[in-house]
Amino acid sequence: MQSFKENKYFKISLSAFFVIAAAIILFMLVQNTSSVMSALRKFMDIISPFIWGFAFAYLLNYPYKWFLGLFKKAPKFTGKLSLTARRIISLILTYLLFLALVTLFFYIIAPQIVTALSDFIKILPEYLDTLSIEFQAFLYKYLERFGLSMDDIYDVLNKLGEQVSKNFSITSMLNNTLDFVLSLSVKLKNLLLGLIVSVYFLLDKDKFRLSFKKLLYALVPEQKGDKILTILKFTDRTFGGFIVSKVVDSAIIGVLNYLFMAVMNLDYAVLISVLIGVTNVIPFFGPFIGGIPSVLLLLLVNPWDALIFGIFIIILQQFDGNFLGPKLMGDSMGIRAVFVVFAVIVFGGLFGFFGMFVGVPVFVVLYTLFCEWVAARLKQKNIKIQ
Repeated sequence: MQSFKENKYFKISLSAFFVIAAAIILFMLVQNTSSVMSALRKFMDIISPFIWGFAFAYLLNYPYKWFLGLFKKAPKFTGKLSLTARRIISLILTYLLFLALVTLFFYIIAPQIVTALSDFIKILPEYLDTLSIEFQAFLYKYLERFGLSMDDIYDVLNKLGEQVSKNFSITSMLNNTLDFVLSLSVKLKNLLLGLIVSVYFLLDKDKFRLSFKKLLYALVPEQKGDKILTILKFTDRTFGGFIVSKVVDSAIIGVLNYLFMAVMNLDYAVLISVLIGVTNVIPFFGPFIGGIPSVLLLLLVNPWDALIFGIFIIILQQFDGNFLGPKLMGDSMGIRAVFVVFAVIVFGGLFGFFGMFVGVPVFVVLYTLFCEWVAARLKQKNIKIQ
């Protein structure tokens, strides 16, 4: 006698039930989009320390493995140390290196930012006066063409000033400042908690990996589990290759930029070099994001210096894009330039600066999996396209 669960009508009824239930849930989600998004944001805020912890652990895993590798190269010196001791020492050295780099970054950059803001505040009145004179000359020259007088212009400017005063009152500015400070404090707290969580991720990464494999093979057949692990390994290699090569590439570009500015005795050499190096991690748009503000900053000091730097940064980015970058990254990002632009724009629009950085490796993984799926489908149909 056929069992109840093997009955085809039972299977059809069960499938229909799940489809109807999914449709009802989707309808409720659409009807309560604002509440769902609010709950989702709250949930993301709660788990953000773990997200940051995983991100820190993933990035710091590279120097952590490097320190562990040093122990293997000196077996006579470290032979008496157990594996646990070597891991703990490597972990301590990794976080000391990270904290030293962060401290050095703020120690060097903070004074440069203060100096740049101070110089900008000093120069701003002179620039505003010059701009006002040029603007008035422009108005006097072209007002007659449109049948306007200076009184009409003054009326428009006064109305604009009233609107600005209403929208930017002292109370609203204080409230916005307070909200910004509170939001910043929460983000800093999550970053600090994430850094602490990353210690546990790194210490127990082998146990986490083993637990994940057990859970994976318990949920899916062995063949699918092997396929999923292969995809995850490929994703890890893609992200790892991209991150390491981009960090090295950006460090070299930052150093070359500093050497040029130091030789040419240009102002804000450290600040601009760090800005150029940091923004260079963003594919395609990074040089523009870092180069344009740097040129504008130098323009306030000396237009000739800004011109010299602008020419140099174009040459430097050509060198990076055509020689240094491909040499370091090899074929790890083997996609066309239009896909790079697409990935940066789309992921940047969705996730901001972080999305612009990880958008390319994410797209590479998805694009590779899609190409493999297309190739497999064509092979099944015995179709060869050349």
